[in-house]
Amino acid sequence: MDKPQPRPTAETLPFWQACAEGRLVFQRCRACGHAQFPPRLRCIRCDSPDPEWRESARVGTIHTFTVVERAPTAAFKSDVPYAIALVDLDEGVRMMMNMRGNLDGLAIGRRVRVILEPSSGPWPLPQAELLGETLIFDAFEPGRIYGAHTETVGAALLERWARLYPWDRGSPESVPTAIATVLVMRAYMTVLQPRPPGNVHAGMAMRLIAPVPPGARVTTEITCIGKHEKSGRRFVEFAARSVTGESAPATEATLRLIWAA
Repeated sequence: MDKPQPRPTAETLPFWQACAEGRLVFQRCRACGHAQFPPRLRCIRCDSPDPEWRESARVGTIHTFTVVERAPTAAFKSDVPYAIALVDLDEGVRMMMNMRGNLDGLAIGRRVRVILEPSSGPWPLPQAELLGETLIFDAFEPGRIYGAHTETVGAALLERWARLYPWDRGSPESVPTAIATVLVMRAYMTVLQPRPPGNVHAGMAMRLIAPVPPGARVTTEITCIGKHEKSGRRFVEFAARSVTGESAPATEATLRLIWAA
């Protein structure tokens, strides 16, 4: 038996389309600034029409949770025990989602990261996983892959880029070259969590291997490649490798950070 799948409505379709592109979004009122979820056609605080869509950094805190020991239907029998949590995202909205990974240590107040898990249908499902301790300099392991982030270079990203840089529109066959930098930085910020406050971006070098076409699904893998101390500062270096589709190389980059802790 298959599990129930999302059935988008006119109000929720932009949310699910963003999930399919690898983005988690919520609404914010243009008039009063109120953040809301689930989606509505109007602001639930001031009743202004057409709240805008904003992208979440996908990090939050467990507000409450429940552990399910008895499957509600046969489709969930192989999952038990599993946990359902209310997650307060840092942007000010609350979402309900399943917890993934080891549930040991699950507690109210624990920090989590939201992942977009493929389903048997067209819409990935937001799920939460516990974040570990804050990433500190001494704990980094050169050579270790810390994770990967996948997103689609969709219309929303290209439209925002065009508003900021109207002179840089790329071509029908290739998105603007600088968007490759955006994809790398978004992967870094998504994968390397939780980071200590106060890190400084010290440098970045990138090599373009192949153009990224509009609509491409890009996966960027983040690997620690070195760390050292100099003049009382802690430097950590990462390699970011992006591929389109399943394996076509697109970009290679190195990032150098002054790590705060």
